[in-house]
Amino acid sequence: MPFALYSASFSAHALSGYTFEYWADAKGNVVSRDVDYRFVPSSDTKLSAVFAAKQFTVNEKCTGCGLCAKLCPTCAITLHDGHPVWEDNCTHCMACITRCPAEAIEYGKKSLGKPRYRCPVKL
Repeated sequence: MPFALYSASFSAHALSGYTFEYWADAKGNVVSRDVDYRFVPSSDTKLSAVFAAKQFTVNEKCTGCGLCAKLCPTCAITLHDGHPVWEDNCTHCMACITRCPAEAIEYGKKSLGKPRYRCPVKL
């Protein structure tokens, strides 16, 4: 049967810590920025939902000690002008936010004013 008789509908649902960015075709071209995407395929179609990690932020309490970068198990933090910058390979393990001695790292509004948990096991 011809493809034109059918339509396809997709919905993207981001996991905690991620946001939906766009739908991409097999070549990586953006085909839609709508979370709910409906189209009529003209042939076999490969479609991917692209998500982005929500960024950590650092406030004025940051001393530039670099402990966050040293503790990151995926080396996803680098220091720029004495402040941490998170790369795309961040897994949201929270090692940086829980170990920052100045409590200068926040995870959006979710961590504001909340105590920092530290695992009692010695690293």
